[in-house]
Amino acid sequence: MYPLIEGFSSSGMTLKEYAKFHGIKYYTYKYWLRKYRAEKNREPNKSGSSNFIPVQITAEKVAAHTFDIVYPNGVQIKSFIRTVY
Repeated sequence: MYPLIEGFSSSGMTLKEYAKFHGIKYYTYKYWLRKYRAEKNREPNKSGSSNFIPVQITAEKVAAHTFDIVYPNGVQIKSFIRTVY
């Protein structure tokens, strides 16, 4: 989809003509364009990798512990860690 988005500016066509020429629905192209612009304008994070947040768990003299991560969409990660001293 990105090559089509990038090719539009040099096509000399209107947006509707360009989408029709490439067999894409006009509103599909507009959706792609919004996603393309959002990605281009997104501020890269300082580490240059991903948007994950590191989690560090420390426990002193605990034989075992659990933790749960719950995402806004309801996905849950449950973990049980056994520490051997």
